[in-house]
Amino acid sequence: MNKNRHQFVFTFGMTIGIYIYVNIFMSEAVHANVSSWAQPVTEQKGQLFPFIWILVIVGGCIGITLTYVSWRKYKGEKKSKQDKTVD
Repeated sequence: MNKNRHQFVFTFGMTIGIYIYVNIFMSEAVHANVSSWAQPVTEQKGQLFPFIWILVIVGGCIGITLTYVSWRKYKGEKKSKQDKTVD
């Protein structure tokens, strides 16, 4: 029960954090400037900066999760081998 609660809190917190981040920092990227349609498009410096942060955050969360799961699996297999040798 406690494990499910931690998973829920973590998932809920990440969802809310991503939602807030997108609404605060990415809101300018969503709005279209209709008057500039006739002008040529020039790439702005730093346009990919928020995207890189999202990649780092999501990739980091995935990497940490996979590391944790692998470690728990290793510890569980090690414990089950010890239990079999004792019996």
